[in-house]
Amino acid sequence: MLRCLTGAKFTMTATPLYWSGVTSPDDTGDTSGTWETYQDPITGEIRQRWLPSDSSGNPIPPTDVSTAQTTIPCMARGILNGGVFGRGNSQVFGDMYSNVEYVHMWVPANVKLSKRDRITNIRAANGEVVWTDDEYNNRPTVFNVIGVTPLFDGPFNVHIHNFVELERVTPES
Repeated sequence: MLRCLTGAKFTMTATPLYWSGVTSPDDTGDTSGTWETYQDPITGEIRQRWLPSDSSGNPIPPTDVSTAQTTIPCMARGILNGGVFGRGNSQVFGDMYSNVEYVHMWVPANVKLSKRDRITNIRAANGEVVWTDDEYNNRPTVFNVIGVTPLFDGPFNVHIHNFVELERVTPES
C-alpha cells in the first residue's frame, strides 16, 4: 500500500542525461588517441572528449550515453524564494550577469542519478515541458544535478524515493 501511494505522487516525467564516461587519457590508461571538440546535441555546449585509438591508429568512435533518451517518473517543484533553508531563483546584475534557478525534484528509489548527470525535458502530467529557455528558442531547460539524497519512510526505514536538487546549467558550466 505504501509503495502505491508513494508512486502516485510521480505524475511528471524528465529526461536524464547520464555522464558519458571517458573524458581524458587518464581514465583509460591509454595515451594513444586524440582529443575531439564537439557540440553536445542536447545542451548546446562545446565540449572536449578523449577518443582512444585502435591498433592501427584510427580513433574509436565514442559511445555517448548522454544522448540516450530515457524517461523517468518524477515530481519537480521550483523554489520561489531563498528563505531560511533553500535558495531561490534570482538574477544578479553587476560586472557579470547571473541567472540562477534551482528546482527540487523527487524520483523513485530505483532511479540512479549522480552529481555528474543532468536533467532536461521536465514535463507535466499533460506532456507539456514546464521549464524552457527563452534565450534558446524555448528549448527545454537543462539542469545540473547538484545533490541526490535517499529518503526513507518513518517506521519501516525503507528507501522509498530520492530527493534531487537541480541547478540550471549556465553557459560557463
